Amino acid sequence: MTGASGAVWEHLVLTFGTNNVAAMNEALNRYGSIGWETVGVAGVDKTVGTNGITVVMKRPASAVRGPEGGIAGWQPDPWRRAELRWWTGTHWSEQVVDAGSTPTVDWPIGSPPPG
Repeated sequence: MTGASGAVWEHLVLTFGTNNVAAMNEALNRYGSIGWETVGVAGVDKTVGTNGITVVMKRPASAVRGPEGGIAGWQPDPWRRAELRWWTGTHWSEQVVDAGSTPTVDWPIGSPPPG
C-alpha cells in the first residue's frame, strides 16, 4: 500500500485472545525488533467465545527481502538459523523447519536478512 508521502508499506494483522496478553506483548516486541510498528489496535467483542484484540502493524516494503517472484512457500532461511523458513508471499514468518523435522517457531529477530 502506498502512503500519502509515496512510501510503500507492508501491512500485517494479528489477532490475540484477551486471555493471552503475555503472548501478544511478546509477539509485538518480536515484530517491533524487525521493523514493524503498531498502527492500530481494536477490541473484538464476541457474544460467544473469547474476546479478542486485533493489532494492525506496518513496515516499509523495502525492508522485505523475499525470494524472487514472491510466491508463498518454504525457502532457505535468510537468517541461517534453520534450513527453511516459510515465506508468506509478503513477509518471512516465524515457521521454520530442518530436513526431516516438524515445523517449529523461530521468530525472525534482528535486522532484515542479507540480500
